[in-house]
Amino acid sequence: MFHVDNNTGVPVMPAVSPLYSALRLFFTEGGNGIPPTYPGPDWFNTVQSELLNILDQAEIDPDKADATQLLTAFTRLFLSRENPFADIKADGPAAVAQGLANLGLGASAFGLRNCAIFSTAGVTTWSVPELLQNGRKAKVTVIGAGASGGRAAGGGGGGGGGIAQKIVDLTGIQTVTITVGAGGAAPAAGTSQIGGVDGGSSSFGSYCSATGGTSGGTPSAGWGGAGVGGDTNSSLGPGSPGNNYNSTSYNSGSGGGPGGAGVSSGTQNNGNNARGPGGGGSGAAYANSTTTSCRAGSGADGLVLIEW
Repeated sequence: MFHVDNNTGVPVMPAVSPLYSALRLFFTEGGNGIPPTYPGPDWFNTVQSELLNILDQAEIDPDKADATQLLTAFTRLFLSRENPFADIKADGPAAVAQGLANLGLGASAFGLRNCAIFSTAGVTTWSVPELLQNGRKAKVTVIGAGASGGRAAGGGGGGGGGIAQKIVDLTGIQTVTITVGAGGAAPAAGTSQIGGVDGGSSSFGSYCSATGGTSGGTPSAGWGGAGVGGDTNSSLGPGSPGNNYNSTSYNSGSGGGPGGAGVSSGTQNNGNNARGPGGGGSGAAYANSTTTSCRAGSGADGLVLIEW
């Protein structure tokens, strides 16, 4: 890119002539009595000035032998400016928001747009999505299964499962083995089994896991499970113990977490099942005359939730 440099040029751009036509016109080579279009110095000077201003802004000296200077200038101005967002910031929050949106970096780009939920007891091989294989991190929540309550006069509630949460890097990982723990089955009516059944453990590969709650007894309650290997590890909590008021009237304990509510032998003998993932079942409550006809509440299966 270069400016006019022959001996007919002048060092100061002449004033432009008044506008002849507001209509956008184009060049022709003439014909049918109309002469060819002659641009005149106004057009050449204006185009030359526009182009040279681009080089000046990019701090590039015109070089007559270099036909790539405009490309270099555009690259420098649009891709390599120092503090390129300073101008946008000065224009205020609305301009910043629009600039980020134009780059695909608006508020919606930073939310957790996808999730995979595993809530049925068992083992699954999960195929890792390409987005996670390519470097985006996932938030994983693992919940152990809840235990069942105790089947006895004033049985204790089963403990809730543990919880582990972790930000996981799955770059280059194609599959992960996921285990969802089974909720503790309730001791059936008409059997000699008094204690409940522990909940099973859940896990997300070797990254993090959560143990299940322990079963309720008579009248003792089960302990809550524990998270293992997470960035945060916690528990849905223990069940509550049952009690005996006068050897004929009993209250059972509630299950831990989103567990089944405890019951009173005066209104209900059977325990209540857990209400949500990892919850413990409540204990049974019965008077001596109904010993064989009631059951405790079951614990709920665990859960594995992946968000990205």
